[in-house]
Amino acid sequence: LLHDDVIDEGQTRRGAATVNRLWGNESAVLLGDFVLSQVFRLVADFEPVVAKVIAETAARVCEGELRQVAQKQNWRLTEAQYLSIIREKSAAFFSGCCHLGALLSGAVQPQVEALADYGLHAGVAFQITDDLLDVAGDERATGKTAGSDLGASKLTLAVIHLIGTVDAAARERVYELLESPRDCGDELKELLAGHGSLQYARDRALDYVRDAEAALERVPASAARDALVETARFIVNRTA
Repeated sequence: LLHDDVIDEGQTRRGAATVNRLWGNESAVLLGDFVLSQVFRLVADFEPVVAKVIAETAARVCEGELRQVAQKQNWRLTEAQYLSIIREKSAAFFSGCCHLGALLSGAVQPQVEALADYGLHAGVAFQITDDLLDVAGDERATGKTAGSDLGASKLTLAVIHLIGTVDAAARERVYELLESPRDCGDELKELLAGHGSLQYARDRALDYVRDAEAALERVPASAARDALVETARFIVNRTA
């Protein structure tokens, strides 16, 4: 998150000023590196199979972030390309965490795979919703800087849907808005709402929540499984 706020130029995180806002990018990057080094130190005490999952997850997250940066200002990014990026950038992290939880609890391999799949689908739902909140959420309710994705020229699912829905003339106007999103945020938001793009993104997030719930069918019924189902549903219901 420390590095993420530097990349996205975030000014608020969980209702408080970000480290980069308070002490600059240099301090935020170095503090993020320090935290990561502590993770590496702790990982050294785990069994190789656990350390491997952590290392692979970290690599996938970085790869996803790099792919997203490479697609900045690519207004022709497809939904498939967007989903491929967020599977690595965000969903891989969720999947890795669930994978680790299953491994460390001694679960059998089919359950380990089921929980990793659950995390992957829940992670995609989380990122779609997070991107939706970035453009349509109330900053006071979300506790983080709004408009950071568009400000950084990163396309989200709702905007991709809008570009694919409007006619050629309207599409050119959307491109103009994307070039200066901080000045035209209200107009863009109205277009997204009017063309059903916000609802489309919500519906796709719900699709992934259902996929996450389906993955849990391979896990025995328990209060813990019920909690995971509720967690996935909460992810898409946190809109403001």
